[in-house]
Amino acid sequence: MKAKIAGIHQPNYIPWPGYFHKIIRSDVFIILDNVDFQQGNSKSITSRTKIKGANGETLLTVPVKHAAEKQLNRIAPENALPWAKKHLKSIGLSYARAPHFKTWFPFFEMLILQNYQSLSQLNTALIRELCIALDIRTPLLVASELGIAEQGRNERIVAICKSVGADTYLCGKGGRSYMEEAVFEEGEIKVIYTNFQPTSYPQLFEGFLPGLSILDPLMNVGKEGVLQLIQ
Repeated sequence: MKAKIAGIHQPNYIPWPGYFHKIIRSDVFIILDNVDFQQGNSKSITSRTKIKGANGETLLTVPVKHAAEKQLNRIAPENALPWAKKHLKSIGLSYARAPHFKTWFPFFEMLILQNYQSLSQLNTALIRELCIALDIRTPLLVASELGIAEQGRNERIVAICKSVGADTYLCGKGGRSYMEEAVFEEGEIKVIYTNFQPTSYPQLFEGFLPGLSILDPLMNVGKEGVLQLIQ
């Protein structure tokens, strides 16, 4: 019987191409929306993404409301601030000359300007719509709807895999630092790791910057170019 591979990841804000590579390589992908938002963590990418402008890398950050609730599906964007319009202005200034700007700017404009009640709702909507636009057919599920009670990081992942009928967990390369593979062995879940390597593609402005939002290659090389990058 073919192994059913589950990919699991927090909902990042307009993620980089490697995120969608992981979705493609999964038979089912679970958006981990019920874990804590790492506020103040400079490496947190659930509320920020990188694009490229004339002066190099630009960070787009979604401001969030300060609240007792810290889970991604309960923490809300600070919609009283004009962050969405600022993000779109930055995108416009950075990519107006990109070959596929007229195709993709309205797509992001329509999604970013909606009034979202939580950070995970915003990010999940963007991820789902990007998958639809890219013809990625992997089923997307949301962790908070699965009724998983386990609290430990590794135990929770094992429980999620079992709940969706998966016997294999697809983990990002960075997961090796915290994975307790004994927990997965005990739960009879095999662990495999992604090996996504960013590939260069034509970008605006001088030089190539890896690790940018998928927005960057969409603007520069379009849908077909992105599909080649994330296979």
